[in-house]
Amino acid sequence: MAALSKPVRAANALRVIIEYGSGFLKVAAQHALAGQSVDNIAIIVIPLEPGLKEIEQKIVLDGDRLLHLNWILDAVKRYYSTSHPSGLRHQQDYWEAIDIESMITVPANSRIEACGIWRNAAHNAGMPNIDIRLEPLCAAASEMEQLRQMRAMEHGDQPCFADIGKGTFDLATVKLNRGATEGLRSELSTVGQVDGADIGAQIVK
Repeated sequence: MAALSKPVRAANALRVIIEYGSGFLKVAAQHALAGQSVDNIAIIVIPLEPGLKEIEQKIVLDGDRLLHLNWILDAVKRYYSTSHPSGLRHQQDYWEAIDIESMITVPANSRIEACGIWRNAAHNAGMPNIDIRLEPLCAAASEMEQLRQMRAMEHGDQPCFADIGKGTFDLATVKLNRGATEGLRSELSTVGQVDGADIGAQIVK
């Protein structure tokens, strides 16, 4: 899972990263202290069920047919407060009061209406600070930095990434740029339009 850069925080925060579009639900998190950037914080994969780092997509609807994400935030807080070494240094009320940030990755063909449902669900679950990202760009951000460190890719290269999920197929062409300041992570820019379709469908221009 990719953790795209965010501004340095003024207060401690728990950042929840939800990957929901591949057919398998995966959740990760970062515990960011005041003054830290997520670029320097390890991403912790949250076990949603004992021994499992991913499960079949679990979409829970309430009586009004709204997407229900409360159980995901509960699982993240429970893991940090009972299992993670850094989390055990804090009392339970710390995790109940901590600022929550969330990022949800969605397929490239997600409509505005679908993204609105995700935003409403996150707000209802206590995650008002939400960022929705396209899955192929997150995959590219994760892979390109690793490829550059392996010297398999250089700044200025423009690869095309294919993100094949359980029910979607996404394509993104991106360019790897140098960080704005020496020593910072490389930056990505999109080349053309990010596109995708349900598997079995065709993209018609």
